[in-house]
Amino acid sequence: MPLTTSVLSLLSSFAVLLIGAESGGAAEISGKWRVEFDTQIGKQKYLYELNVEGGKVTGKAVGEVNGDKHTVDLKNGKLNGDEIGFTEEFEYQGNAIRIDYTGKIHGEEIQFTRKVGDFATEQFVAKREKPEAPAGTPAEPRPRATCSSPLQRSRSSSAICSTM
Repeated sequence: MPLTTSVLSLLSSFAVLLIGAESGGAAEISGKWRVEFDTQIGKQKYLYELNVEGGKVTGKAVGEVNGDKHTVDLKNGKLNGDEIGFTEEFEYQGNAIRIDYTGKIHGEEIQFTRKVGDFATEQFVAKREKPEAPAGTPAEPRPRATCSSPLQRSRSSSAICSTM
């Protein structure tokens, strides 16, 4: 009977590991990602605002090319581990444009490849935009010197005193 208990315990542990790997495998990409890159129609600037829920990517892309700005909702968004994909559809100079994105997440960067209709394939790296501190948030305090002996306290050199 002890062997059966050990086998059941081992199988239970293995199941917990599999469930943990399944739920914890997706990269955290929710937030703002910014990029500038050159294309055959000029320099493009983008801000991607991404949200993830249950492996589904939603959000919007705010793009600018040659002074023309557009904002679109992202479609067909998916996240699988560290791989992301979505579609951007908009109109440019009277033409419907579909751009399919695939990317690989590396910490604070996403290496993207985007296929612009049948016209071009482009690669670039988007970087996570750091969140702004809320208004009224105090600045971090400066370190203060502490001295433990009278000799150290009498000297003004910070090399003798340590900082906290």
